[in-house]
Parts: sequence; C-alpha cells; structure tokens
Amino acid sequence: MPDEWQEARGTQGELLLIPNPTFRRQQTGVVAIITGIVWSGLLLLAHESLSEPGLWVVTLMLTVFGVWLARKTHWMLRGRHEWRIEPGHLVYQRRFGGVVTELAQAKAVELTESRDSDNDAWFHLHAIQITSPRLKPTRKTPVSLRITHAIHDPTEPRCLGQWLSQQADVPFYDRSR
Repeated sequence: MPDEWQEARGTQGELLLIPNPTFRRQQTGVVAIITGIVWSGLLLLAHESLSEPGLWVVTLMLTVFGVWLARKTHWMLRGRHEWRIEPGHLVYQRRFGGVVTELAQAKAVELTESRDSDNDAWFHLHAIQITSPRLKPTRKTPVSLRITHAIHDPTEPRCLGQWLSQQADVPFYDRSR
C-alpha cells in the first residue's frame, strides 16, 4: 500500500482506506502555521489601516483569503475523504467530525498511463463505473474518481488497485501496459 494511504476500521467495523494520519497531521500543521502567519499579518495590516484608509481595500481582500485558509485548516483538522470497502463496490465518502456523507459508489478500479509535457509517465488509479446519490439531476455523474497517482513507476498504484480489487471483490483493469 502506498505510504499516503492506510487501512483502518470505521466505527461499525467497516474496512476503510484513509489518508495516512501521520502525513495528514504534518500537512495540517504546515497549513495551520501558514494560516497563523496570514492572520497575524492581517491583524497588523488592519491596525495600519486605521491610520491609512487606503489600505482597507487590501485588508478586506486579504481577509477573504484568510477566511478561506482558516476553513481549509479546519477541514484538515476535522475532515477527510475516504473509501469504504464493501463487497461488490467501493464507497467514496466524506467524514467531518462524526458525520459521514456518502458521495459516490464505484464498481471497478482502473490503472491508466498518461504523459505530461516533459514526456514523463504518470500512472493514475481511478475508481470507475460511478453512481452517485448525491448529485443533482442537472449534473452529470463523473466518469471516474482518482484514488492515487504516481510518476514514472506504476508499482504503488498497481498494488493498491490489486488490493482494493481483492478486498471489495471488484474488477481491476490494468491499462498501463
């Protein structure tokens, strides 16, 4: 299994594929530090705006960015996207605190290869054959949902795809060769 993922059990004993908690904590710490720096700068800028009214426009624009960054930090602290593994399908869901929202289901896993502008090989593991109870009738159901990707070496995405295929008893299509 790639380092960025980890197998876990849900509150009702269900098998989950979740982002690695160690990596997630490190990422959250970095984003929280950046958020703190931005808000410290915003406070100084707001203080300066009291004596220089022309700075209020800049302060308000940067405040929007600060609020967005604070929301992202809060999401990283309390939420995550995960895959619930069930017989015959994979369920893509969002967990925020204790609330779990099912977003989509997939009936198969597919590994594909693409090339970027530098001709580097990218290997993409996608959940395919998607159905989604959460999408409005006016929106199209996505064709696939990316699980992971890697550059140059397909080993980790391939191994994860094979593992998911075995655990959920879904087809795995390796189209990277």
